[in-house]
Amino acid sequence: MGSGETELDVDLETFEILDNDNYAKDKLRVFYKGRVIEGADAKTFKTISEFYGIDKFHAFHADTLIPNSNGASFEVLNGNFSRDGKDYFFNERPLNVCDYKSFKIHDFNGAQGNWLSYDDKCAYYMKSRIPIVDRDSFTVLFGGYTKDKENVYLGNRVVEGADPASFEMIGNTFAGKDKHSCFNGFDRVECL
Repeated sequence: MGSGETELDVDLETFEILDNDNYAKDKLRVFYKGRVIEGADAKTFKTISEFYGIDKFHAFHADTLIPNSNGASFEVLNGNFSRDGKDYFFNERPLNVCDYKSFKIHDFNGAQGNWLSYDDKCAYYMKSRIPIVDRDSFTVLFGGYTKDKENVYLGNRVVEGADPASFEMIGNTFAGKDKHSCFNGFDRVECL
């Protein structure tokens, strides 16, 4: 891999590099970049993208089994998001979505985002649920901020002391302000 070499303990007669060359297998084991993928069924394992593989039981992100995934119904939606017939996943982590049928990846002006998703009941930042209070008033802002009528959020955490009614972004920056102060991330800063 790359400029280095790794010696693998494999069955040479059955060893094969798979369609995506990050993956390989022999009759007993599956490998991702030279690492054994624990729990993978070598007999039924196949790659479906650069970072994903499936067997008849589960799906895998790189060399990690995706808990509670179903390999038979698993599909990749974009680089970070995937789904099976019962849940959505962010890389290797199940999102345990509140409403499977209404789930969406946020559309950032024609390009699906790689960090924000939601359904009719809940919102998600990467691998975690955003602790929104009111889904109906949930709004996506720029720079990782979101808000509802009760709180302003950055990622999956509340921005303490921020007023959601007046909170807005400062131009095309990653800073925000409300009627009381300015914020850079979670920190209150002097308004310029």
